[in-house]
Amino acid sequence: MWILILNPITDQAEISIPVARAETKEQLIALLEKEKVEPYKKAVYNSFCNKNDYIYTKYFKEGSLFEDFNPPANDACFVNVGTLDDWIQKTVEKWNNTIMSIPSI
Repeated sequence: MWILILNPITDQAEISIPVARAETKEQLIALLEKEKVEPYKKAVYNSFCNKNDYIYTKYFKEGSLFEDFNPPANDACFVNVGTLDDWIQKTVEKWNNTIMSIPSI
């Protein structure tokens, strides 16, 4: 399972939000490409700056899932979170390691 993490245009640059998931990274890239448009300007309220009609450059179709987000800055925006089975196995291993580190009486 892959997750796409993007930065909202209306917030601080440090903020990253998971916005989509897919079985493959290529599916996420294909969706981004499908929703991409020529950059355009739009006035939007900005809660961080507390300003009305703040002008933003947008890169995705109006009304799309990605409209209010900046494009991915790099490959770090695509995160492989593994499968449920991977998470279960890691959790069981962690639990076993924790239990085995405690002296038995």
